[in-house]
Amino acid sequence: MPKLKESPQQMFYNQLTKDIKKRMIEMNCSRKSLADRACMHYNTLSKRLNNPETWILSELVSVMQILKMDIFRNR
Repeated sequence: MPKLKESPQQMFYNQLTKDIKKRMIEMNCSRKSLADRACMHYNTLSKRLNNPETWILSELVSVMQILKMDIFRNR
């Protein structure tokens, strides 16, 4: 069965999650330390990173602030 084309929303969340993972590497920030600083369970953060469409806005903003990412940058 052919792979379905990603929706614009899926593309946005997938790219955003790639950017978060990249920034974690740049800042030498583990999932565990990021989860602790964002007041999230490690399992919740891992779920969000593995399934980007499950992000909750407040969690996403918190993670992006910790990683010093521009929340409102143009895509």
